[in-house]
Amino acid sequence: MRTPVETGFHAAVVYRIRATLARTAIQQRECMNRPEAARILIVDENRAIHDEYRKILESSESDSALTEPERRLHGEAGWPPVSALEFRVDSAYNRQEALRLVERAAGEQFPYCVAFVDMRMPPGWDGLETIQWLWEADPRLQVVICSAHSGYNWKQITERLGPSHRLLLLKKPFEPIEALQFAHALTRKWRNERALREQLDSLERVVTASTDGLEAANRQLRHMATHDALTALPNRLLFDDRLNQVIAHASSAGELFALAVLDLDRFKLINDSFGHRAGDELLREVARRLTGTLRSVDTV
Repeated sequence: MRTPVETGFHAAVVYRIRATLARTAIQQRECMNRPEAARILIVDENRAIHDEYRKILESSESDSALTEPERRLHGEAGWPPVSALEFRVDSAYNRQEALRLVERAAGEQFPYCVAFVDMRMPPGWDGLETIQWLWEADPRLQVVICSAHSGYNWKQITERLGPSHRLLLLKKPFEPIEALQFAHALTRKWRNERALREQLDSLERVVTASTDGLEAANRQLRHMATHDALTALPNRLLFDDRLNQVIAHASSAGELFALAVLDLDRFKLINDSFGHRAGDELLREVARRLTGTLRSVDTV
């Protein structure tokens, strides 16, 4: 059965966890509309392809490009209104350059959300090896493999990279709407995963702080149960326990121990003359002086 202090502390912990869940739920809803641009990396040796990607992703008409397919698929009502995503597109014309950009972005705490990686781009690493290195630098990066003839089927790709929810395949030639939808879907997925990580981190901090606080409260309760509130000296309960231990030890070991009983003469006169506050301060001062002169194994 919990004590009133433990019950109150438990209620405070539950309140803090619920408050954290409420805040992070709001953050998850807002993460879909965060103002900063989503970083997209294009990895392809063909410079003309980079220009096409920029026309698709950086166009101010990108939001309207999604509207008509959405209307056809979901009826006149469409989806709930969501603010358009803004993309910041960077280019890498070889694998090593792509790796440097991903490493630098992660180090700047402004990582890439999505990378469009061409499968066949000689010389150097193939597309799968490039993805492996990119994931080594940023394990949360969403990747789209772009290729007309990759030389790998999906089974071979998963054998090399392992089953992953961060990987999609886009066959060339593709429609602009396909690349745009991939970018939107994977960016929102990346942001939702970030919001979830932030929620878990926040909950972990709350639980850690609450656990530390509960341990401190338990220590305080144990101390209050065995010590005098005024002088912080062991109370009668702890004194009886230690005295019984000393007696048992002395009996079994054939040793002696000393027990001294102290009294303060005319203590009532101090209370009557100067008040109980002065009497309390006197008791505290006597306790400090006694504990300061005895050994750690002694009990006052």
